Amino acid sequence: MDVEAGTIQDHVSERESFYSPEIIVLAANEAMTVSTDRDHLLRVWNLEAGDCLYAFAGHSDMIKAADIALDSRIAVSGANDKTIRVWDLTTGKCKYIMEGHTSYIETLQIAADGRIAVSGSPDKTLRVWDIGSGICLNTLKGHESYVNSISTSPTVGWLFLQPSGKGTCSVSMGVRAHINIVRITNPAFGTFTPVLA
Repeated sequence: MDVEAGTIQDHVSERESFYSPEIIVLAANEAMTVSTDRDHLLRVWNLEAGDCLYAFAGHSDMIKAADIALDSRIAVSGANDKTIRVWDLTTGKCKYIMEGHTSYIETLQIAADGRIAVSGSPDKTLRVWDIGSGICLNTLKGHESYVNSISTSPTVGWLFLQPSGKGTCSVSMGVRAHINIVRITNPAFGTFTPVLA
């Protein structure tokens, strides 16, 4: 696939006759952004020039989550095929295929240090991944509903939020594989309940 001459308009192509293209995922750092639509490709864009640098293929189903490291060396993508792929932006190749979720990947984020990724899924778990080895460091259980949102903090380890369908919100904090989970059972009154990981 020749992506050297690609442009951001590449999401609009001959597929228009079948359905309207829709950008599903968009994540960026200062230099690059990643995007995808229903074609199962993860595209990496140079923000200054607007050029498509890579169009990564490999997922067998729609990509629902993606992120790019702050140093622009790694991107990750998670899909309905229940896998997470780690893409090396210096070589243009897939480094790892990470498996473990029992449902599709709903949300995915790389920590500020670029060494860890965290994924969330309708299987009600968060998974903490070592990007350097492709190994799952920890599976965090205890959510009552699917995990649909993750946010990481560059200064105090991690902070993961997941609103559930029962009016609760789970907060997980920690460093690398050492994670503590606290469930906020009544956000209005700040009632916290420790949950074992």
